[in-house]
Amino acid sequence: MPAEERTRNYAQQRARVDELSELGVIDRLWRLPGQMANVGIWSAPSTTDLHHALMSLPLWTYMTIDVEALATHPTVDGRATP
Repeated sequence: MPAEERTRNYAQQRARVDELSELGVIDRLWRLPGQMANVGIWSAPSTTDLHHALMSLPLWTYMTIDVEALATHPTVDGRATP
């Protein structure tokens, strides 16, 4: 993609990520060193909502996304729950 378009798309991506973070959809993001890749913790009420959030990213069409569902662990603060 042309440099001007790339700069614009990255700025739009950053703005959307900031919005999703403020909404609580993105909890945490980490960059994988040496790669153009990230790992994140996202929260959404449903898989459909998560899908819509991911599709709202300006660079969606250029991304490869793998989703792993997480479940609550049976311990809280190191204590077993009843």
